[in-house]
Amino acid sequence: MNQPHFKNKELYLILGLIVLVIGLFAFKSKNSIKNNVSDSIFDHTLSYNNSFEQLPEPYERFTRDEPIDIILDSTQGRFERIKALKFDAHFFQNKIYREVVLIKKATPNDTLIESIRLDIYPTERKKGERKYITYSANTITYSHNGLNYYVAKQVLPNIEIAKIVPYTKNWQTAIPTIDNSILSSKEVIQSRIKEQGKIDSLTIGLNTETSAYELLFAKTLGNNRIPYISAGENFKETDVLKNSESFNAYLKEKGLQLVYIEDDISFWESLTQRKSVPEVEYLNLDNLLITPKFMVYIEGGHEFEEVFDIEKLATYYSLLSLYSNRTNNSLYLNYNEKTGLLEPFHVTKDLGRLNTYIKNLKIQDITFAEQYAQQLAQMATLQDVQELVSKNRRELKEILEVTHQNNPKNLFEMELFQHNKLVLEKSLNPSTITKMALVRYDENQIEVEIQNLTNFPLEVEELSYKQEKFITGPPIENLIIMPSEKTKVVFSLPDSYDNLFVQKKKKTTGFVFEKDIFSLSVGYRLVGTFGVKYNEITPFKDLDELSEDDDLLRVNSDLSQFEFIAIDEENKEIKFASDSIVLSSPLLLPAGYVVNAKSGLQIDIKSGGKIISKSPLNFQGSKEKPIKIHSSDRKGQGIFVVSAKETSELNYVEFDNLTNQTHGLWDLTGAVVFYESPVNLDHVLIADNSCEDGLNIIRTHFTMKNTTFRNTQSDAFDGDFVQGTLTNCTFENLGNDAVDVSGSKLEMYDLKIIKAGDKALSAGEDSVMKAERITIDQCEIAVAGKDLSIVEVQGAKITNSKLGFTAFQKKPEFGASNITADNVKMTQVETEYLIENKSSLLLNGEQAETIEAVKEQMYGVEFGVDSKETRVKKTQ
Repeated sequence: MNQPHFKNKELYLILGLIVLVIGLFAFKSKNSIKNNVSDSIFDHTLSYNNSFEQLPEPYERFTRDEPIDIILDSTQGRFERIKALKFDAHFFQNKIYREVVLIKKATPNDTLIESIRLDIYPTERKKGERKYITYSANTITYSHNGLNYYVAKQVLPNIEIAKIVPYTKNWQTAIPTIDNSILSSKEVIQSRIKEQGKIDSLTIGLNTETSAYELLFAKTLGNNRIPYISAGENFKETDVLKNSESFNAYLKEKGLQLVYIEDDISFWESLTQRKSVPEVEYLNLDNLLITPKFMVYIEGGHEFEEVFDIEKLATYYSLLSLYSNRTNNSLYLNYNEKTGLLEPFHVTKDLGRLNTYIKNLKIQDITFAEQYAQQLAQMATLQDVQELVSKNRRELKEILEVTHQNNPKNLFEMELFQHNKLVLEKSLNPSTITKMALVRYDENQIEVEIQNLTNFPLEVEELSYKQEKFITGPPIENLIIMPSEKTKVVFSLPDSYDNLFVQKKKKTTGFVFEKDIFSLSVGYRLVGTFGVKYNEITPFKDLDELSEDDDLLRVNSDLSQFEFIAIDEENKEIKFASDSIVLSSPLLLPAGYVVNAKSGLQIDIKSGGKIISKSPLNFQGSKEKPIKIHSSDRKGQGIFVVSAKETSELNYVEFDNLTNQTHGLWDLTGAVVFYESPVNLDHVLIADNSCEDGLNIIRTHFTMKNTTFRNTQSDAFDGDFVQGTLTNCTFENLGNDAVDVSGSKLEMYDLKIIKAGDKALSAGEDSVMKAERITIDQCEIAVAGKDLSIVEVQGAKITNSKLGFTAFQKKPEFGASNITADNVKMTQVETEYLIENKSSLLLNGEQAETIEAVKEQMYGVEFGVDSKETRVKKTQ
């Protein structure tokens, strides 16, 4: 890991995790799907990992029932081949729509099929239309009774269907008979179509006659007394924006007085931060009635709830998050004369869309935030949706029958709500909520800087010992930190504080910073939610926030004191004027330059020396004359490149006998560190480091070719939240892992790993790792996948090692991991695999058996560094 830290490596994933959430938590899915009008959303997940959950109960019988599809090719050889490859088709229906469910038990020889095409042949078609309608059903893997099943599901349109043809490039079958009994008669459907008013695509408002999602949305608005416009009014958007005569007459008739806001987020930010009255448009509403209210609010004379109906506003925004992705930021508000408040008025939104994340509305009001969080939590139960669907099954079915006559791909699927429910829940319970850093401490006080990384205000509750014992509360009651804000909180320590920390060996009590700082955490809760959450205190501030008093990073060296440094201001270059340099004090190179070094340069970093560069490195050695950066006394503190915008280039560079950089309360873990600084390495050697890691790269992208790691004290290469490629690299005689990454995407080709004391390849915390042509010899563990990571290995030779593959969940906030490994040869491997329940390993086409509590056997218990003599053999 490459966060500065104090004697505890595990803690320093915290800052990386925070950045991962900010950068990535526009929730990613392994299989991307545009919207509900295309294909099934059955496979949609919120992670790179596609963990094998239990087969949905309604589909369990399909593992036993006879399939309804037939194989058309009767040639014996081809018939048997198709029978072995195909998915069995089954029919499922409720009172609203029908589904085709395709299912296949996983076998060792299966080829992964990501989707299955289905050609659906309507009984009747209009002139000029194709004979069939094509859908694509994505596959997902489920578990049932100890076996894995591949499942693909496709919702069918509510039209009469003659037959369905499912197929892939390797097989094709047919479903010759379709049950159309759920549908109304042709005459009834045509009668409904004639009864409908003519509504074209430009008409605004909720179309409750041809959209199932809009029907449910309209009913929910009605239940919550939120007004809306119906598509049956036949207004266009131009009627609204230009306040046409007909639209103005409609507003007067309905007693509606509207405020139109083009961008609601900008509006709320400006208004609730009490900056200025945002520009809005008034429709059938006297601006002198509303503008003064806004002015009084900005000046502090009104509370938010005295201007807006916060209950309806919170409900409305929660509904939009459940039904849509909110790509349109326009907002209409209606002035309710009875309440004297502005309430939401629904005009038009694109409903029935997969949501990706909950936007920060920028409404800086605690009361609203509390209501909003509570409404999101209520929506996420899906209780209201399920009740509405249950009560309106017939009407929904009839709507779909009408809609699918002209648009058979405009499908209605309950899985959309299931997906959006997860998004709502994730917004209220993100994996990383705060960033907490120690500012200062003494025997009487501890000061912590807390940053809120969520879209909701949080309330600081307590300082805690091991998340178990209350130490003290914040200096004021109801200490609120708004979204994205940072606040420094000073906790006064009670007289009994030192008694919490017992030094058993010395038989004394008292707080010892190096040891006990990791026992402290701050308790908090998101406003509107229940239950206190805790974050440990990081014993350093973020690298780019340190003040001159805190750290070297804020101080630039007086480069004139270094005779071997030459500065070219015209070309913005820093050069080394000597070929042989001894460095025994910190060298801090400022941003805005390129640091150039040529072949043959030798830098001996002795005790007290270190190099910190805010500019990219351009180190160009040669095979005959490599650049050598070493420490003759083994006390030189290596090189640290931080926040360099441009890519560093290192060719034929050797780093030898270096240790990690330390200063004040923080220290790095690597001899060579690139922090938010992209880098390309070619023919680089990192050897004999006397610190935790050889090379750390964090929060950036990189390439590494022809690079060798040798005799590392712990990990060789450690990457956090990086994206990169390793090609033709060698790792020899390592204390711990060869390659260890978290929150990263990594591709590796032609690696050779010999004598890794722990893991040759380790992927953790939602990483994606792909490896081809890998040689692993004399390693404790060859390949490990942890905490929602996916590992794909294609071609590996594993010899003389203790454990081949392991996949498990290490941290409770993550989940299971999956490994797929093909063309793997293992020789003299004591235990081929240990795979924890819910995780998976597909090894040379064969699904591995799983067991419980794999984590408890790792980390020196039975496998890994300091493992005991006992071995767990693979069950034959």
